[in-house]
Amino acid sequence: FVFWKNIRTSDRFPTLMKDSQVQFTVMVSEKQGVRALQADNVSLPGGAPFALQLESDAKKTYVGGQGLRYTGTLKFFVPKHGYGYIKIDPGFQYDKEG
Repeated sequence: FVFWKNIRTSDRFPTLMKDSQVQFTVMVSEKQGVRALQADNVSLPGGAPFALQLESDAKKTYVGGQGLRYTGTLKFFVPKHGYGYIKIDPGFQYDKEG
């Protein structure tokens, strides 16, 4: 088992790709009295950290470009479901069509 917190990376959203070759240590974790083995310090072979975010970001289309940052007000966020709504501050020009 591998948990996202045990992946060596500077990516914003740590992830692994299926069939990737990895290097790791094994630790014993205990949850509710049940002991299990878990991967830790997961990296590329040789110990290099994963860097998949830039590759993933390059496939996306950004309104105004990847470097443009908007400001706004968070109206709500539902942690249990992982989503929310932000109202963009007035004055920003962006193409609503995409």
